[in-house]
Amino acid sequence: MNKHQQSGMTTLLITSMLLIVALLFSLASYKNLFYQIKRTQNEVLARQAHWAAEGGLECGFAEYQKNKNNFTGFDECNTTELELTLTPVTSTEFQLTSRVTNLLQSKKIVKNIKLGGSGKSGAMRSSADLYFHTSASFMTPDPGSLDVDGWQCVALRYRSKFYAAVIDNKGVYPGGELPFNDFDPLRKNCAPNHLNTFDNDDDGIVNGDFVKDSSVSPFEEIFGVEKINHNEVRDSGEFELLTTNSLNRGNCGDMIVDILEHPNKKERIWVEGDCEIKSLAFQNLIKESKKTEGVLLVIHDGLLSLMGPSSSVTDPFKGMLIHFNYNYAIGTTSWLGLEANTMLGHIPSVIPPDYLSNSSYYQSGTFKFSGGQVFDSVGHSALFYSAIDFRYNKDVIDSALSVFNQPRWIQGSWHDF
Repeated sequence: MNKHQQSGMTTLLITSMLLIVALLFSLASYKNLFYQIKRTQNEVLARQAHWAAEGGLECGFAEYQKNKNNFTGFDECNTTELELTLTPVTSTEFQLTSRVTNLLQSKKIVKNIKLGGSGKSGAMRSSADLYFHTSASFMTPDPGSLDVDGWQCVALRYRSKFYAAVIDNKGVYPGGELPFNDFDPLRKNCAPNHLNTFDNDDDGIVNGDFVKDSSVSPFEEIFGVEKINHNEVRDSGEFELLTTNSLNRGNCGDMIVDILEHPNKKERIWVEGDCEIKSLAFQNLIKESKKTEGVLLVIHDGLLSLMGPSSSVTDPFKGMLIHFNYNYAIGTTSWLGLEANTMLGHIPSVIPPDYLSNSSYYQSGTFKFSGGQVFDSVGHSALFYSAIDFRYNKDVIDSALSVFNQPRWIQGSWHDF
C-alpha cells in the first residue's frame, strides 16, 4: 500500500471520527431539546388541567348559587374528567373542591364559599340587654334542627341580661303558624330542654330555647360584614336611605310609610338617626308590609321607639326590624321631645334603673311581629313596656334578606393575589 492510499484512509478515518463526535454532540443536544420539549408539553398540560379545574370551580359556584336553597349536587358541571365536591365547614361556610383527572395530569383546587350570615339560630337576637315589663310570647320559635327528643328550638339568643315578668315559648307542635311554609314538625314539639327553660336567676347556661351567648353579634351574623364596615351594607344600593334630625324624628314612622306607599317603593329602608313610630304610623306600616314578601327596616345610630295602641293589633308587622347602634352614645336628655319620654324621662320608674339609664329602644303597646326583631347595641338596653307577640317566619326573613344572603368566595381561601 502506498503512502497516498494510507493518507486517504487516515483522512477518511479522521473525518468519520469527527462526524461521529459531531453526531454524539448532536444527539446529546437533541436529548436535552427533547427533554425541554417534553417538559414544555407537560407544563402546557398542567396549566390546561389547572384552568380546567378553575373553570370547574366557577361552574360549581354558579350552579350552587342558582340552586342553593334546593342544592343536591353538581349535575350540570361534573364530567368524566371533572369532579366537584362541596364540604361543609360551618353552617354558612363550605369548601368547594374541583378535581381534574385525565391520563396525563391530575389537578385539585379548593376555594371556600360563604353565605351572607352565620346561620346562628334564634327567633330574636340581641346584644342589647332586654327588659320585658309584662309578657313576651314566642308564638313560633326558630325550630332549629331535629334531634331524637324533638326540635332544638331557640326563641331568644341574647348577650348579657334578659328579664321578663312572663315568658312563654309556644313550641312548634301542636301549634298554629308554621315557622316556614314547608316546615313539617313530624309530630314532634321542641325538645324538653328547648321548651320554656328560661330562669330569671340566670346562671349563664348556654342551652335551651333562651340562650345566653356572649359572642352574639347580630349585624355581622345577618349581613356577613364586620360591624366596622356597616356602611358597605347601607351603601349597597339596596336601601332607601332616610336621615332624621331633631325636627322630624318624631314623624319618622310617617316618612317610612311614605316610602312604602310610593309606586317605585323600596322594601328595604335604612334610617340614620333617631326614629319614633307612633301608633297610627305603625298600623299603616303593617298595612303596607302585608303588600310585600317582607320589609327590611334598619334603624342605625339613634333612639328607636314604637308607640303602639293599648289594644292588640290584629295583623302582625310582616318584615324584619333591626336596631343597630355602632357609634352612638345615649345622653341624659336624648329622649326629650319624643312621646316615649313620658315613660323614660322620670324617676322613680317601674323600669329598673340599670335598664332605664341605658335604654336606646322603647316599645309601648301590644304588637305582633312576623319576621324578626334584632337588637345590636352593645352596652344599651331595649325596653318592652307592654306585651309582645312574636311569630318567627323564616320565609319573611329570607325574603327581606334575599339580596344579602348570596354565596360569595371567601378572600384568602385560595391564592387571591
